[in-house]
Amino acid sequence: MNDVSNSMIGIVTFNPEVELFRRCIESAVSQSSLVTVVDNGSSNVGQIREVCDKAGVRLVQLAQNRGVAAALNQILKVAEASRNSEVLLLDQDSILSPGSMSHLLETIAEPDVAIAVASVHERNTGNRQVGSSEINYCITSGSLVRVATWLELGGYDESMFVDFVDFDFSARIRVSGRRIVRDGRATLDHAIGESEQKRLGKIYNYSPFRLRHMAADMTYFSRKHRHTPRRLLPPRTSRVGVTAVLVRKAMLIALYEHNRRKKLMALARGAVEGSRTQMPNALANVGEAAQT
Repeated sequence: MNDVSNSMIGIVTFNPEVELFRRCIESAVSQSSLVTVVDNGSSNVGQIREVCDKAGVRLVQLAQNRGVAAALNQILKVAEASRNSEVLLLDQDSILSPGSMSHLLETIAEPDVAIAVASVHERNTGNRQVGSSEINYCITSGSLVRVATWLELGGYDESMFVDFVDFDFSARIRVSGRRIVRDGRATLDHAIGESEQKRLGKIYNYSPFRLRHMAADMTYFSRKHRHTPRRLLPPRTSRVGVTAVLVRKAMLIALYEHNRRKKLMALARGAVEGSRTQMPNALANVGEAAQT
């Protein structure tokens, strides 16, 4: 079995709710003495530092919000420099159940497993993933990643800001012939995001900033993976599928949300940006050195 003493836990933060973040840190330090937080320019970084200092956790501060992919690359760079072999990635509000790290390390010990991921218990909906199985894609939070695999694949793609960063990494792993395995023994208390059910569908009341990056990321992803086998990708991520999702999102915004004009313009702008974004070379965009 892989050694827990040589494996790190990494957490990305951006303006976290402090009490949930504190619980996340507590669950992390109970399972690893090597925990690193990378902050993406939070306005409450003083509170983040206070929680980290109290728990004895390393905090790396990025000068501005450079997106999830850049922060994840920074975490993996810290792990590589420290000669850690695996990194368990968590969102700022995810709570890891006791013993999960050890279970995931057992699973990833199989040579062809590139990611071992915890089963998610979604706190807002009550949905639960049950049992262990091989899967084609997974979210970032709760995933134990081999540092060697991250290096071989050229890191997380920083052309994407937040959405589909995890699905892109999953797809590149599966195309390379390696496996992703969900371990039912390891569980993660996690929240996807709050929504409001309306007659014609769910609305999320995202900011224009968030909607712009969402549309850009989704459009870019559909271009990048136009030749990837569909079975390795989530539903509705083809170019036609993404267009349909964005059109439906625009309709729901127009019908139910406030600040409609700015939000619809942000969606349109993001879709155009995503259609023009250049595809990156291998390691050319892996995160730059951070301020500590």
